[in-house]
Amino acid sequence: MPDYDALNQILGKTIKGVIVKQNKNNGFPSMAVYFVFEDDTTYEIYADYRMSFAGGVNSWDMEKTRKYGVPPMENVLDISVDEG
Repeated sequence: MPDYDALNQILGKTIKGVIVKQNKNNGFPSMAVYFVFEDDTTYEIYADYRMSFAGGVNSWDMEKTRKYGVPPMENVLDISVDEG
């Protein structure tokens, strides 16, 4: 199970950089995304498969994003700085 509690630590931080890595040896993890924040901390998301990235930034608020999903998807974490 993912450590969803750790995601509370990144709320409100400003991202100053993003690094995407791919395993050259085809091992685990296959890919990783690192969010580097202005306070020089980093959060990593990794997967055992090749990740795909969306084509651009969406103009969706929290409510629209909660409802979006193709195919229909279950929200397993829903936290926001401005909603407490």
